[in-house]
Amino acid sequence: MLRVIVVDDEKHIRDGIGNFINNELDGFVVEHCFSDGDEAIDYLKDKDTDIVISDIRMSRKSGLDVARFIYENKPYIKVIIISGYQDFEYAQSAISYGIKAYLLKPTDFDELTDILNSFRNQIDKEKNYLENFMDSSKRIFSMIVQSDKEAGMGLMDEIFTLVGGFDYQNAKTYIVSFLEILNDKILANLKVDLKVLGIDISVIKEIDDREELYKLARETVDRIFTALGRVDNNENNILQKAKKYIDENFSSDISLQDVADYVYLNPAYFSRFFKVHTGENFSDYLLEKRMKKAAELLSENKKIAEVCTCCGYKNPGYFSRTFKEYYKCTPYEYARKVNY
Repeated sequence: MLRVIVVDDEKHIRDGIGNFINNELDGFVVEHCFSDGDEAIDYLKDKDTDIVISDIRMSRKSGLDVARFIYENKPYIKVIIISGYQDFEYAQSAISYGIKAYLLKPTDFDELTDILNSFRNQIDKEKNYLENFMDSSKRIFSMIVQSDKEAGMGLMDEIFTLVGGFDYQNAKTYIVSFLEILNDKILANLKVDLKVLGIDISVIKEIDDREELYKLARETVDRIFTALGRVDNNENNILQKAKKYIDENFSSDISLQDVADYVYLNPAYFSRFFKVHTGENFSDYLLEKRMKKAAELLSENKKIAEVCTCCGYKNPGYFSRTFKEYYKCTPYEYARKVNY
């Protein structure tokens, strides 16, 4: 369901558009209506939406003010400008703010439907792009940990291709977001502040040329690979983070994939990484954690069904067989031995 807000100082126009979208169109919902652009801008400072439909002339803040705010802060939001015939040339000046859709008063609802449906297709594509960017930040973090600089720089070229069809502002937004996400992951997982290493992601926000944007983004990632190659505790930070996650979640049905995702490594690499740095397989480490916890709970005279659940097993029969293979006695036998 795509979210829409309507901005117009004429109540009958706001209500007409809102009622049409909510009652006649599938896949869209008008969440809010505002009588002036300043109200819409205040709303968008803290909240989000997919589409804004705005009159061009209002008493305090115009539709162009709304369009400018969106262009500078949330360029992924689609904007439809509504204008009277005499304002049409004025409305077209909004092209510098990325506006690509205009409606003349009185509103032609067939035309509005066509515009909204075209926006739906664009938004679906861009949401797929966003998912790709989230995946890309995860992949490149994995490459940084593995010191695979060649693959990392190749991924940057893939990203530039991905945003090649975007207008400049959207391309810049996605690339900046990608680098900010990567920066956050490095700080959270490797405990490394890139600014301390002389790498400031924020400077890329000042770039106003596509080629220069690509160049600086690529240089930034190159510098990250080089700088982190000199950081000795990367692997230890990742291992400790993985162990902490296992220790806190072994009572759930966690898997190698879950832990690998948590530390932003692909499962095959994480499996090898874990074995090299601990001397045991992930599955053996997880089993040991669960069995030791099971023994502890049984020694406290907990019921076997409760112990089974607390140790991450859904099937009591499977838990009992696993416990017997590990301790050479059943949970019941173990409980009798330690409690009586």
